[in-house]
Amino acid sequence: MSEDPNGKSPAPAADSRWLWLALALALVIALAKALGVASDPMGKLASADNDDIIRFLQVKAWFDGQGWFDGRMYQLLAPEGLDLHWSRYVDLGIAAIVWPLAHIMDLDRALGWGIVIWPVLLFVILLWATAQTARHSFGLSAAIFAVLALIFWYPTGQGYFPATRIDHHNIQILLTSGMVFTLILPGRAPVLGLIGGALAGLSLAIGLEMLLSIALAGMVVAGRAVLKRPGAEAQFLRFCLSISCVSLLAFAGQTAPSVWFAPRCDVLSLPYLALTIMGAAIATTYVLSVGRLQPVAQRLGGLILLSALGIVVLFPLIEPCFAGPYGALPDEVKQVIHETIIEAKPALTPLLSGDKATFVHIIPPLVATLIASGLWLWKVFGGSAQSQVTGRLGILLLFAWLGLIGSLSQVRLILLGAQAYPLLIGYTLAVLFALRGRSRGLLPTLGFLAVVTPTYFAPALTQISLPFFKSSSTEVDFAGQADICRKPEVLSSLNTLEKSRIFASSNLSAPMMLVSNHIGLTGPYHRSPAAMADGVLPFAQDETALRKALARTDADHLLLCRNATHWNEASFATKLANGLQAKGLTPVEGIHQELVLLKVEK
Repeated sequence: MSEDPNGKSPAPAADSRWLWLALALALVIALAKALGVASDPMGKLASADNDDIIRFLQVKAWFDGQGWFDGRMYQLLAPEGLDLHWSRYVDLGIAAIVWPLAHIMDLDRALGWGIVIWPVLLFVILLWATAQTARHSFGLSAAIFAVLALIFWYPTGQGYFPATRIDHHNIQILLTSGMVFTLILPGRAPVLGLIGGALAGLSLAIGLEMLLSIALAGMVVAGRAVLKRPGAEAQFLRFCLSISCVSLLAFAGQTAPSVWFAPRCDVLSLPYLALTIMGAAIATTYVLSVGRLQPVAQRLGGLILLSALGIVVLFPLIEPCFAGPYGALPDEVKQVIHETIIEAKPALTPLLSGDKATFVHIIPPLVATLIASGLWLWKVFGGSAQSQVTGRLGILLLFAWLGLIGSLSQVRLILLGAQAYPLLIGYTLAVLFALRGRSRGLLPTLGFLAVVTPTYFAPALTQISLPFFKSSSTEVDFAGQADICRKPEVLSSLNTLEKSRIFASSNLSAPMMLVSNHIGLTGPYHRSPAAMADGVLPFAQDETALRKALARTDADHLLLCRNATHWNEASFATKLANGLQAKGLTPVEGIHQELVLLKVEK
């Protein structure tokens, strides 16, 4: 039996059929999309995100014999290859699906099925976990609305979990969602602490993008321990011990011993391991000594003092990482990131200018968080608060606001709150629906519509021909016009050439490597600032800049998308794509008409 949003009577057991119906609907939608891709997974992958393509090539290289600890992509910037900072554990998850399939079909077909099944499997687990958590925390109605929110909110329903989306963001959303769920679910506190810490440790091993969410979770369990909530000290201690142990084991499992002590800032390494160990030491010291103090102010002061001492001790080790993974990049490369990747831009500017992608990412959680914050304040100060429900809501709001505030720096940081938004949407709609049914007032109805409309109809709204909505600049300037050029049947025409070094924009380099054995020379990966810059700048600049890049990379060919604007209508690359003849750049015949391939005369 589960509590309703207002903490009153349990939901009738018979009504659970509506939750099962919502789950069935979600599964049907997810499976229908997957089956639609299954007939041509490589075609879908080629038009997907470049990171998904490179992840696939990394998995394929592992099956072809590349070492577990060797994370280089040798087809990119050959012969040295490009060193990727990605986790092998994502490759392992995909391979766990591919390996048994490869015993009943050829490897290429097994790989195709693997990249279809993996993200859908993660989504199914997320659906089940969200439904159960919402039901046990806020009631049946909230669970139904939360499941529907997972389907319709763009990042979860269409962005990171559809078939062939095999980069690491989806599993990070799943792991950190589980971590947050352990903070609000009823149950044995020590067990919840162990599970939450383990999920956080695995998330760190896969990538550091959720580091702030994990830190916030640590602050939540610490704060509850200070307030002497039942079982909170045990949960705090076990969360910190678990995240430390799992991080250490996961680090050792995917990192070559020769680089164990290399202080890298873009991957789980010595600085971040030191933080988790220090966290475990602080939690242990708190529980054994500081936690025994009676005044809450003394417990809080002691915890703050322990944390400050820990930071002082670790400061020389962690200080170089304060600038983030992009801190050491040249300014021109940082400018490329912020000007050409819409998700790397601060949310406010594209949002106010009507960018569709930003709208579907930001508006649904923003509206739900604002109304949920109002409901929380109403319950706290209105005297109608149910302590457990209000406390759970308050924890979710912390993560929701973290994501929204983070998005003011970069749109993609909205994912810092992705664990909370479906539950918040579910809770908010359940409460407003109940209030509307009892009072039939206008305010609950308006609030209900304010949450429902952007959450469930945002993609449809952006399809309406309104002056406010527009595509991002990168879609207009290049990516959108180059979709045809990324298709496998177009790029596979390059296989008529002998293996060569092909200089192409980042948007063409990855799909080219997917369907051919040619060597790519550009890619949006920060461990090679030159390759990141070369993927954009030479194509947007004059003849001198492009020719210097061709010479520096020892390119055999220059690949362009015919008649496409390469970020700048006046650039030399754009002129070449539109038919300009230039000395030393000889057109190659016999490839697809959508492409312009020029042989670089050396």
